[in-house]
Amino acid sequence: MENFEVCDRDITLQLLERYMGAEAIAVDTETMGLNPLRDRLCLIQLSDPDGYVSAVRVERGQPQNQNLKQLLEAEGITKIFHFARFDLAT
Repeated sequence: MENFEVCDRDITLQLLERYMGAEAIAVDTETMGLNPLRDRLCLIQLSDPDGYVSAVRVERGQPQNQNLKQLLEAEGITKIFHFARFDLAT
């Protein structure tokens, strides 16, 4: 599928540039369970208005994802979450 990419630990610089050009992105997270204090984050899914989708696999104990952090902190991009309270807690 040409509109889908899997990344390990962080998004690439090319994906960062792509998503930074969007007005809005969809964000969803997956964890190993439903308790954010116990169950670790394992996957972050992103999608832009053009339907480009990325899945970012998160390893246990990995350092911060610098490119993903920059994207999520970008004030000019609207982030749309499925269940933001849980996603932001993780």
